[in-house]
Amino acid sequence: WHDMCNKLIKQKETNPINKYQPTPRYQNPQEKSKLVKLNIACGPNIFPYSGWINYDHADFNQYFNFIRTIQTDNGMPDHQKKLWNYVQQGGEIQYQQHNMTQPFTQHPDESVDYIYVGRAIEHLSPIHQMPAFLKECHRMLKPGGILRMTTPDLQLLIDAFNSSQMDKFDDDQPEYYKKACPSEKLSYLMFGAGGENCTQQNYEGHFNLFTKTSMDRALEKAGFSKTVYYQEAGQGLNEIAQEVRDEGLSHSLCVEAVK
Repeated sequence: WHDMCNKLIKQKETNPINKYQPTPRYQNPQEKSKLVKLNIACGPNIFPYSGWINYDHADFNQYFNFIRTIQTDNGMPDHQKKLWNYVQQGGEIQYQQHNMTQPFTQHPDESVDYIYVGRAIEHLSPIHQMPAFLKECHRMLKPGGILRMTTPDLQLLIDAFNSSQMDKFDDDQPEYYKKACPSEKLSYLMFGAGGENCTQQNYEGHFNLFTKTSMDRALEKAGFSKTVYYQEAGQGLNEIAQEVRDEGLSHSLCVEAVK
């Protein structure tokens, strides 16, 4: 059998009409769940798919216990219903408290396949914390690994203000935004400091906003070799992009960077 198979392969290789092409390696569907996927600064934005390790500086265990123990999904928004159904079917939520400004020493070099950071990079200081965080993501990712981020798009906001189109973001914003004048709306979206607990002593707003140009520069300095931008949720370099939940895309940029 061995000799016969080798002979057939040799014939295919030398056949000018129908050359031999190796069949792609079979991938067991379970291998997908073995990928190491990090959801950093997750808040309550947990994805209903296996394999995700969720990190945030705050303690969300009470919220996760609520999802695990509540008996019905009545009244839940769609994304929460999906998470509830995932848990009811035996899906696990892996969650650890960790501040994104600190090194992720629990993940060795080149040990992570995919990192998601939704609406968080703008909360880091642009001179010190942001570059260090991007380098830490690059360190953890395997060659070919992907970092996906969403963040408010500074150029888009400026263009909307200059063309008197700040109202187009109303549907994504709280009531106070809808009642504001254009300059107030621009300020609210740029600084993101409208939370009840955001004060001078406890600042929870934005430190920095990106354009595609400044994002490219930051990712290149961190060592990433390629950046791709998307306008719609679910678009991405591989199918993992369909698992994440991108928020605020009406006024945000969505980027995937490849190591």
